[in-house]
Amino acid sequence: MKLLTAIQMRDLDKYSIKELGIDSISLMERASMAVAAEIMLMLRSKEQKVVVFAGTGNNGGDGLAISRLLSEKGIEVETYLFNINGKLSPDCKKNKELLTDKTNVVFHEVTDTFQMPSFRETDIIVDALFGTGLNRPLNGGFISLVTFINSCSNIVVSVDVPSGMMDITESVNGDCAIVKADYTLTFHCLKPCMLLSDNQQWLGKVKVLDIGLADSYINYQSLQYTSTTEHEAQKMLKERDSFGHKGIFGHGLLVAGAVGMAGAAMMAAKAALRSGIGKLSVDTVGKNCPLLQVTVPEAVVISEDIPERFVEMDVEKYSSVAIGPGLGTSDESIGVLMDILLQKPKRLVLDADALNLLAKQKDWAKFLTKETILTPHPKEWERLVGRKMTDAEMLQEAMRYAEKYGIYIVLKGHYTALCSPDRRVFFNTTGNSGMATAGSGDVLTGIILSLRAQGYDALDSCRLGVWLHGKAGDFAALRLSEEAMTASDIIECLSETYKYLHNNKV
Repeated sequence: MKLLTAIQMRDLDKYSIKELGIDSISLMERASMAVAAEIMLMLRSKEQKVVVFAGTGNNGGDGLAISRLLSEKGIEVETYLFNINGKLSPDCKKNKELLTDKTNVVFHEVTDTFQMPSFRETDIIVDALFGTGLNRPLNGGFISLVTFINSCSNIVVSVDVPSGMMDITESVNGDCAIVKADYTLTFHCLKPCMLLSDNQQWLGKVKVLDIGLADSYINYQSLQYTSTTEHEAQKMLKERDSFGHKGIFGHGLLVAGAVGMAGAAMMAAKAALRSGIGKLSVDTVGKNCPLLQVTVPEAVVISEDIPERFVEMDVEKYSSVAIGPGLGTSDESIGVLMDILLQKPKRLVLDADALNLLAKQKDWAKFLTKETILTPHPKEWERLVGRKMTDAEMLQEAMRYAEKYGIYIVLKGHYTALCSPDRRVFFNTTGNSGMATAGSGDVLTGIILSLRAQGYDALDSCRLGVWLHGKAGDFAALRLSEEAMTASDIIECLSETYKYLHNNKV
């Protein structure tokens, strides 16, 4: 699924106007009709009033057109146009003229001071102040206005994006004033900023409205932001060789599980084996061997007799290597990590404590080979970068590191974001809050290790791995509920996920 930035949406509008042979005011009318129709569905009685706050740009033009369309349906509408600088966009100006011709609309044009109105609890507020093109935080009176809107108990509907939310390509939102919407009605597609965790508190329920823009525009674009769809996951999934043997499906090495952390190694190992790998070896400390040999009998367990020691490994013979789950941060653990990194393995996945140990190394990225995969959660990424960040800053930094060092960074979260060396970002929309549980990340590491061993390239290993992980979590939640599911349940549902992909191929 394509995600368009503010500039790309403006280009799409221009392309659609030319391709479809319509003018911009007609396109605005389409958008406004779609929003007005949604608002009509929210109204429970004709006594309810709709209060529209409109800005001077095209988002404000949408708001004015929405006011007019609702009034034509007999809805009581009160509209505030904030024209502080006395300059309206052409389409906003045209919709102001069309609206003021209506005798049944209460219209206020605010050019100076503004007295905050009072509402009935049943009134619906429409936020059409600023759209996707905002490139700096709100200031002055607009901060007070947003604060006022957010203090109201009324239903708030934002047009396209909540006002104050900036495009993902702009400076970060931080503590900016942003309208807290109950519903965000956006046009044509989701916007990248809508997939950042920091922004979820402002969006409410998001609905994408089809306003008939020219889809062929996408054919001529190299889009930086996308989300992985089910159809794309199906296309990435390789057909198994009917005459294949375990050697064909790869031999992976998992280095995991310090004393007391055998569970992390067990879950990563089980996930790898459930994801199609031919053979798996697990390097763990001696005390963990009996547990792993009983709970994961399919894996080869490697360890010396010394209870708290990992084995120094020759990684060249393995198809892929993953290190980190439950590794611990002891001196021995860092020795194991550096031993592997200095061997320059070609298909390497780093997670959990491997990332925490790596963060302690000066210029840590210089130890990584091209196409190494990192799977940090937010705190781990902050340790690697060395400072606390917003989600937008995390994403921008991950894009920079991925490009500079030729690596893949999987920023784990509700909408996990994969940053690739060519500065593309792939968001994932499978998964649920039940996956916010201990061991879930270990499961993802096992899946990606398995795909990498089977010959998937780094990009597809990450994209497909994250999608499978989230979808298995969705099946687990359906079966058990989000509250009751555990990381082990995600592993158990991988078989259902693979069957689902195979059985629903287009």
